[in-house]
Amino acid sequence: MKLEDYQKLKEELEKIKSKNQEEINDYEEKINLANQNQFETKACLTFLIAELYYMGIIMTSLFFPNNSFIIPLTNILPNASIPFIITGLSLGMGIMGTKIMHKIQKIKERFISFSNAKTESEKLEEEIKYKIESEKLNKKNKAINESINQLDTNQAILNSLSDKYDIKEKNIPQTKEEIENLVENFSKLLKEKYEELNILVTQNVLNKSFYTTRNKNSRIQDIIIFSLIGGVIAILCYMCPLLVQLMANTLTRSYIIPSIASIFIGTIGFGGYMKKRNKNYQKVFHNLNQTLGENALPDEIKDTYEEKQEINSKIETIVNEISVVILNLLEYQKKLESFTNDNSEHTLEKSLSNTQTIETERIVTEEYTEPIAPEVEEKGKVLVMKKPYKPNDKKQIL
Repeated sequence: MKLEDYQKLKEELEKIKSKNQEEINDYEEKINLANQNQFETKACLTFLIAELYYMGIIMTSLFFPNNSFIIPLTNILPNASIPFIITGLSLGMGIMGTKIMHKIQKIKERFISFSNAKTESEKLEEEIKYKIESEKLNKKNKAINESINQLDTNQAILNSLSDKYDIKEKNIPQTKEEIENLVENFSKLLKEKYEELNILVTQNVLNKSFYTTRNKNSRIQDIIIFSLIGGVIAILCYMCPLLVQLMANTLTRSYIIPSIASIFIGTIGFGGYMKKRNKNYQKVFHNLNQTLGENALPDEIKDTYEEKQEINSKIETIVNEISVVILNLLEYQKKLESFTNDNSEHTLEKSLSNTQTIETERIVTEEYTEPIAPEVEEKGKVLVMKKPYKPNDKKQIL
């Protein structure tokens, strides 16, 4: 391959990579919108805003002399109801703040412009699908990057030799049909490798997204842990206003039953949500896993770590193979273009790809035969000294 062809091939690869990146960016936006339209994400944002508002009320009340910010409420409402009122008011502000933010960013409108998903499981499935497609393109770009790096390495070697050697192409006769067959074969091979990569990427995304869903013990642990967290959050939300009233000496025994009730509300609420969430995740995993056919992952697994390591290892291997196939395919496509545009007797350049045989022209002397530069031999290239070799030279040529 001529030195100037390297830049052309690199430009073609960069164009493909740039196009893939545009698609990746589009998928990333859809992933974000699908995620923001799910109940869990909206609830987290609501709680965050509500927590800020809640803490604002508590901190404000502490700055008033003798807690005069809270005490007037105790003269109008039952003491035990004040924590519920403050919590409810904070949640209301959180819900309002979330709606305002979504309205400004047009989250719902942008989502329904490309999706018909209505239920939580449908939205989750949509998000995971986009993650899979985005990851497929990321891995393809990784293979292209490796191809570009290999091109840069080859070009750097040839450029470094240009001051010392004339690099000539050693042509071998080939027919147009042979080149067309090579292009067809490499195109078919690339398609097969991409299909293998797509399967592995899908397995990888499913492995990462549903690592607890596929383990019964993990699902039970999630319900227990989040139930306890819900109970703790609930009692904390209820206790903070009590501390303020305690400082004002207005705390009574009437708070005991509501305090216990708040724990049960938080525990049951969070636990029930986690149970429903697990069912949605199992449903989505089953739907997406079925698309893999005979390559589907097991529904139940004790530990996903070994599975993850195996999948990642296979992905690395297939990405390296694809980078080699890409280089060969582009090179033979260039040869075919050169062959088609040439009206003279057709002799085509020897491939510089990793799948071709290395040939190095040797200089024969009366005393011995040595390659000119064995440590920098290039595939399909003949390295010829600018100055002729003299048999009476005593030093070995490097």
